[in-house]
Amino acid sequence: MKRRVTIALIITTAMLIQFCIFENVITDTVEGLDYIPKSLGDKGIWIFDITGGGGITLDGDLSDWQTEGVPHDIFNGVDVYLAFDTANVYVAAQWLDMTEDDKVSHWNKTGNVNTTHGDWEQFGGEDDVLTVGFSDGSDTDLWVWTNSFRTDSEAYEMDLSGYADMHTLPFIRNIDGSGTIPIFDNTTMPIVNHLALPVGTIYAGWFDDTPTGSQADVDVVSDYNNTEEFYYTIEFSRPLNTGYTDDIVLDFSVLTDLSFFVGAANNDDAQDMIISVEEFSLASGNDPSEFFWESIMNPVTEAFVIQGAFYDDYANYDFQIRLSGWENSYDVDYGYEFWDIPDVNEFTGNWSYLLLFNDKDMPLGDHNITIRFAPKYESQLIVYQNVTFEDIQAPGIIGVVDIGERYPHGVPVDTDYISITIGAVDDYGYYISGIGFSRTTNLIVQLYYYKDDDIARMVPMQQYSLGGSTFDANITLEYDQFAENNYTYFIQVWDPSNNKEQSDYYWFIVGDSSSEPSPTPTPTNTTEIPTVTIGYQFISVISLGLVIFSMLAFIGFKRIRKNK
Repeated sequence: MKRRVTIALIITTAMLIQFCIFENVITDTVEGLDYIPKSLGDKGIWIFDITGGGGITLDGDLSDWQTEGVPHDIFNGVDVYLAFDTANVYVAAQWLDMTEDDKVSHWNKTGNVNTTHGDWEQFGGEDDVLTVGFSDGSDTDLWVWTNSFRTDSEAYEMDLSGYADMHTLPFIRNIDGSGTIPIFDNTTMPIVNHLALPVGTIYAGWFDDTPTGSQADVDVVSDYNNTEEFYYTIEFSRPLNTGYTDDIVLDFSVLTDLSFFVGAANNDDAQDMIISVEEFSLASGNDPSEFFWESIMNPVTEAFVIQGAFYDDYANYDFQIRLSGWENSYDVDYGYEFWDIPDVNEFTGNWSYLLLFNDKDMPLGDHNITIRFAPKYESQLIVYQNVTFEDIQAPGIIGVVDIGERYPHGVPVDTDYISITIGAVDDYGYYISGIGFSRTTNLIVQLYYYKDDDIARMVPMQQYSLGGSTFDANITLEYDQFAENNYTYFIQVWDPSNNKEQSDYYWFIVGDSSSEPSPTPTPTNTTEIPTVTIGYQFISVISLGLVIFSMLAFIGFKRIRKNK
């Protein structure tokens, strides 16, 4: 009977990621209640009401967010905090970036083939960018922060299509309407004669500016490598109602149809200020998550399925599985620590993961299987179980060509050799360079044969084609007119784990040169009885017995008559 482990996770106040390790659940059994399957939740991202609290200050330090108890988690690669009070909405974001980049694009004059304004090339920038925003189901407000000077203290605001909000932008882009030449020199003065400028002239592609109106209602503060090493920390705030018609009015008392957007980019050109973002529905509160799995019975000797069930009321949970033996298989192929994703039934919460019985997916020996479940807004759970993979099953023999059946009247005496063919396959697959996984190429197949009562000989059987399941070898024939010429053969198949399978014994006779082979030899695993040789011996014994019986009867009859 499989043992069950049920673990219920309850959200913690600090919302810190912790590791709960239950070591070797086979020996340390935790019996839990039967899990009742239920549909996984579809909540998106938690927005937290901080009304009546101490408030949020935009300073690049998230300690006040933690004091307010604002939950956070990873969304689209960014750790996101969302909060609101009666006046404002607040967004904080953190993400890892090993380098700080703030280079913007610029212009370079390359020639004068174009006799109107010369030839210009625009070199792309390398800027770090974050975009967040809200939607009410009809309209969307996106706020863009760049590490360059383009969004020093106010975010650039636009809609989902990339159209900027009204009024003065926080930057000036140095480009004409055709997008082919700059229009200002480096002092922001208009360029009068592009053609007269020398080849190699460099002009900035962007200039700082002071935003106004609808472009000035999202405050932003940024920090890099101070709050947390190699992490960006960005904080935004905006009034719930800005008073501008191109800004949506945010009312978080009813979250229906409200959603949040987030995305970050590293070394992005950002000439149009558009980067990829992902949308999440807004939600509040959290139900405790649950996790359940069926422990694995040791040792494992065939392909098997790990299975269980879990629950989280938020979507975008993280659920992964890893085998320690993959460090010598998948890690080598991918160049990093490989974790795979189990199959999940969203309607029941049931999950399963199939491990194939081969040396890539399931290396032989002692290992551990680790399962990592990170529900949204709760501590991460890591459980593992020690497991041993063993190959204890002998290879399978698919069929052996029976020479006695093919030559029922005997093999012609002028035949030099007979080919023996066998089909064999192992239950465990080994990776073979050039052909992939094979359950045949690593097999050792040996043909044993002997004539009459002579010493047996062994001949290695060769694989007919690389990766195939057919092996063959020859029996060299020696005909002796004074011998029975009764050949016996059998085959042994070994896998790399020293598991052996042996075929039945087969017999055939060499002696009738007029015989013809059967047109359709049939591979078989049945043992043939040497009917020819045994038949002659049996008949000879019976005949001799009848002769002796007749003589004894005759002598007895004569004695009876003589006595009379």
